[in-house]
Amino acid sequence: MNDATAFTDHKKRAAISKRGKAAENSVKLYLERVRERLGIAFDAERVPDARAAGGRFTPVTGDFRAFYAGRSANIEVKEVDTSDRLPKKNFSRDQIARCYTRSLTGVITIVLIHHTKTGAWVVAPIKDFFDYDGPSWLTGGYPKFVSAEAALDFALKPLFNA
Repeated sequence: MNDATAFTDHKKRAAISKRGKAAENSVKLYLERVRERLGIAFDAERVPDARAAGGRFTPVTGDFRAFYAGRSANIEVKEVDTSDRLPKKNFSRDQIARCYTRSLTGVITIVLIHHTKTGAWVVAPIKDFFDYDGPSWLTGGYPKFVSAEAALDFALKPLFNA
């Protein structure tokens, strides 16, 4: 990067880092409310985003991790401007592979998709993304919810119900 491109590169990184932040903020608020409700037995964290950091971090699995009573969950959050699809460009093979591998260890691993066009929140299991070669995933067959809170309550039942 030279002085002539530094500002442009910064603007591109800033735009990339803001993508999906509204959906991620909804998840963050949900996890904070769960922590207040369950107390010390529950913990959650936001995982630093390698892409938003301009490649300065090693890519990691998921956007959030939650822990409760010896169990854990991995949450990958996607925000798209479509009404019933998740374009392949929004979910790389590397991301899918990392999440799927984590799920094989017994970690509850979900993909939470917010369709901004309709306002719907969709929950999908990671295994459904692993062996698919189409240009995008149809999300019409998955449960739809009106809020991140309702979607996460549904998706994280196995975490909270021993």
